Amino acid sequence: MGAVIWLVAVVLLFGTFISIVNWDRWFKKKVPQKVFTPKKGVLKTTLERDLAALILRYRGDTEIKNDDLINRVCAGHANYMAKSGNHGHDNYPARAASLIDKGVKEVSEIVSYGYGTAGGFLSGILSSPPHKKILEKEGYTHYGLSIKKGSNDRNYGIIIFAKV
Repeated sequence: MGAVIWLVAVVLLFGTFISIVNWDRWFKKKVPQKVFTPKKGVLKTTLERDLAALILRYRGDTEIKNDDLINRVCAGHANYMAKSGNHGHDNYPARAASLIDKGVKEVSEIVSYGYGTAGGFLSGILSSPPHKKILEKEGYTHYGLSIKKGSNDRNYGIIIFAKV
């Protein structure tokens, strides 16, 4: 009887360990690998490409497209945050209006600060309920992102999702 209880305990512990290291449980569904490699010219840094790949995988979204105009809008705000040291949604209405003027119907924004890895950025986003809600919302057709390093050696990131 003691051996059976011991065996059940070992099986339960092993099953718990497997579920903890099973990264796929963090993602809604599997998506073909080709979706996870944004073009090198579109997103400038490895950190940006890695973050885009994690976001696309998390969303399980094969249809959403990276957009150069949105990337440029993101780069402007990431530069502002990195130079000023202020991380936040300053001037969001102007950023949204600049995209709406170009035909975008809906704009949502996520800002993040201080993470050195794409996984760190994603973890930070997921730990913020409003940002997680934006990340998981369906219906976006395009996205852009930018990450810039400030003089304080911290990364400032912005992701904009849009519906065209």
